[in-house]
Amino acid sequence: MRTTWRNSAILAITTLALTAGTTAAQYAGPMDDGATGDAAEYLRQAEAALADHQDWGKAAVLYAKAAELQTDDPDAARSWRMSGLLAYYAGREGRAVDALEKSAETALAWGDVASAARSYLDAAWVARRDGNARRTLDLAQRGERLASSPLLERSERAELMSRIAEDTPPQMPAQGS
Repeated sequence: MRTTWRNSAILAITTLALTAGTTAAQYAGPMDDGATGDAAEYLRQAEAALADHQDWGKAAVLYAKAAELQTDDPDAARSWRMSGLLAYYAGREGRAVDALEKSAETALAWGDVASAARSYLDAAWVARRDGNARRTLDLAQRGERLASSPLLERSERAELMSRIAEDTPPQMPAQGS
């Protein structure tokens, strides 16, 4: 009787293991609902619009669309940043502040303290230009807190802190960076 129970238990465990392996295999592949491909296409179109040097507003919108699809990708912070900078240079300050803030939040969520601080400081600068004093102060304080983080190297801290003291607009990154 004991041998039969043991054989039954082994058979049941083996069956469960095989079934679990088959079920897990169904979900083990990449779960691409097309978002990754769509994001890549938006990025390609944004780079093409940016190459014209005249369609910054369109490129800003395309980078934002790509960032919205890059939910599990640290590159979303870069896409949001590009969207914000391009929106600013296209004269859409409100949209720029929103995108730069999303860039900062995304970078921070992925542990990139320097990029988060830089985006918060740029968002604060643009918010000030847009006449939003309350938001300027909030964003500047967040950026300053991150800029003084012990997680940053001394040179990074110095560069970010100097941004706070200077009154210069956010710098447009080179294409593809």
